Amino acid sequence: MGAELAALQRFDEAIASYEAALRIRPEFPEALVNLGNALDQSQQTARAIECYEKALVLAPNLTVAHYNLSAPLLRSGRLQQGWAEYEWRLKSNLLQPLPQMPRWSGELLDGKTILLLTEQGLGDTLQFSRYARLVKNLGARVVLRCQPPLVSLMKTCLAVDEVVPDDAEDIEAEFYAPLMSLPHHFGTTLETVPTDGPYLSAREELVDEWRATLSRWEGFKIGISWQANPRQDRLGLRSFTLPALEPISKLSGIQLVSLQKKDGLDQLAEFGDRIPLVDLGPDVDTQNGPFVDTAAIMHALDLVISCDSAVAHLAGALGIETWLALPTYSDWRWLSGRDDSPWYPTTRLFRQQRPGDWSSVFASMAGCLEEKRAN
Repeated sequence: MGAELAALQRFDEAIASYEAALRIRPEFPEALVNLGNALDQSQQTARAIECYEKALVLAPNLTVAHYNLSAPLLRSGRLQQGWAEYEWRLKSNLLQPLPQMPRWSGELLDGKTILLLTEQGLGDTLQFSRYARLVKNLGARVVLRCQPPLVSLMKTCLAVDEVVPDDAEDIEAEFYAPLMSLPHHFGTTLETVPTDGPYLSAREELVDEWRATLSRWEGFKIGISWQANPRQDRLGLRSFTLPALEPISKLSGIQLVSLQKKDGLDQLAEFGDRIPLVDLGPDVDTQNGPFVDTAAIMHALDLVISCDSAVAHLAGALGIETWLALPTYSDWRWLSGRDDSPWYPTTRLFRQQRPGDWSSVFASMAGCLEEKRAN
């Protein structure tokens, strides 16, 4: 019952069901994990952590309890503890296939080649590829194995010597390291997040071309992305619909420019008359590779507004000013109770105050936008 209610996002009722199960069987680690999940999604972070820790007393090697514990720890800023628990993801199937070479565990890298493995979503790759620079500083030659849609873009990543798709075989290297394990290796805290400037770049000739193209439209140009990848946003919490942007679109002198790809494009036909915007067409990113044109377009804009998606990570990695719309229950990387991000100094966070309520988010953005332009 609790699991079904949680799937319907009826978290208070789910919590009550899990608590009923635990009254029947107090030493039930899986029920404690499920209760922790529901509490975490209800933003009861301290209680969620307590549930996971109780589960681990009963079952010290329960992978799901360790892995799930990492999220509220990271969200609350306890990064070093969170990274340690996050390593338990490697006992699942999140990182396959593994190469036939030793995993790096801190050995000297001077003159050695290390293979960095990407995992999970495109946004994760865009966010954590910044660590290539730290690995490079240890004297390594850095090879990045990444998702095929990112190969062209990631060739601009500072400190990466070679980029290969994730189905590449027979890569010669002395060590490998999962990209998202590097914060743990380097002991990253809130104070030591690597943020010394943009670490991805756009091709200058493409920036010039897109600036010329976008010069046909006047006004303050805002790139928008409204829908995340449904495979990463299974509940649809991260995405908003085009009408949510109405408070911004009604401001004088504003020109919205679509940065949306594939998922969510049906809304252009449905809401295009209500929310006027520039659609640059299907040829964007086709000739030069995924995200390559988009990176150049971002440099020709005055601002990017995005849901929690790869577009937001790309803008942050490029050092583009970005306003990020977040649901009440947001991913751990955005922490909690903050309107800034230690990961992306040029990104400002706008959070829902109530589940599903995007109206207040974009009303706040509209007010901030008027103030920004007045100054």
